[in-house]
Amino acid sequence: MSRLCCALLLLASPSLAVEPTRASGTTANAAQRVTESLPASIALLDITLPERLARMRADGVAVSWLAAPRPGTQSVTVTLRTGGREVAKGFARVELAPLRRVLVARRDLTAGAAIANGDLAVEDRAVRGGADRPLDPAALAGATLNRSILAGSVVDADAIALSAPLPQGTPLKLIVRRGGAVITLAGLLERPARPGELAGARIPGDRRLVRGRLSDRTTLVVGGEMP
Repeated sequence: MSRLCCALLLLASPSLAVEPTRASGTTANAAQRVTESLPASIALLDITLPERLARMRADGVAVSWLAAPRPGTQSVTVTLRTGGREVAKGFARVELAPLRRVLVARRDLTAGAAIANGDLAVEDRAVRGGADRPLDPAALAGATLNRSILAGSVVDADAIALSAPLPQGTPLKLIVRRGGAVITLAGLLERPARPGELAGARIPGDRRLVRGRLSDRTTLVVGGEMP
């Protein structure tokens, strides 16, 4: 059978879509070649090879772009070689996405559990869509999870049920940075606020209002001079 006929059969055969992290064999090799050829700002989300091509074995896999890589779906040419000879060739469909800063679970998290310090991390990942994703793990301390999340998975905003805001008058530890010094004071929350939000606190017996960010449910961090 000629190479042209082989290629036409591959293009006409059923396709096999596989996420890069779950791919194996030829699909994994093709995904690796695609990843190696991408600019740093773009990553591979998904790759689809004709099923017959995906099930073949070869010593080497090469890919070539029909157009410059860009976010979205496009095609690449996949060539299989064994012993330095081309044995098969076909098109693969790839889905690309720009890297975004997202929250990732550092361990397996259970639905209904409260998020604790160290449960989440911020990483650069390629994700579908641009949903509103909170990016400050400290701001989510005490929030609960609407569903279970596996370690290493991206945590979407809709997976998190924010905790109730702290009520006005909640006692807080105030950490105030003045130049190179750090001062610790006691204060009372001026208005209801959640961890991670900007908030103000008043020092008992003093009219001064200190503004900063709630790092958790007990601490307000002030990054500048005390007023």
